[in-house]
Amino acid sequence: SGGMREEGEEGEGEEGEVRRKRKAKGGKGGEGEGLGLWIFMGQLMAHRNFWIFTAINLVQVVNCHFNSNFMGIFIDRFVRDSFPFPLLHSSAMCFAAISPHLLVVFLTPYIHSHGLHKVMNVLFVVKVVMGIVFYMLSTPVSWIMIFSYIVLNKIFSEAICRHGNLVVADLVDEDCALNRR
Repeated sequence: SGGMREEGEEGEGEEGEVRRKRKAKGGKGGEGEGLGLWIFMGQLMAHRNFWIFTAINLVQVVNCHFNSNFMGIFIDRFVRDSFPFPLLHSSAMCFAAISPHLLVVFLTPYIHSHGLHKVMNVLFVVKVVMGIVFYMLSTPVSWIMIFSYIVLNKIFSEAICRHGNLVVADLVDEDCALNRR
């Protein structure tokens, strides 16, 4: 077959090109790919959005898990004696477990129309403002205010945590666009 390559030879099309580049870099698992990892890590560490996401995500995940694990204890400790009837405690726990999922479903159309960043900012600002307002209005301390803040804080924290995977997906998309990966 004078001068023509047979199918399956290394020089064939794009696959052959990829194999030649891998061999030039050191093959599979060679130093060339390890160097690519260090370049990627350097790019990631230099990316401002990565550090912002890491800091906010760390605080938010700790807050979300803290609320999930200790909400019942806080309600027992701070407002149990003030409850008009015991069924309110279990109803609040049920409501706080289901509501974040309903809030995520409710917010989905707004994410499509306004964007994830705006919706996450609104959730975060509402959560912070709610804490400030409840603190300012709670003189004298009312069991209704404490109870409402504990439940609403859990709902908003978990709704923010549930949207965290979309933030990661946006960062990956941005990285793909910027670095053509």
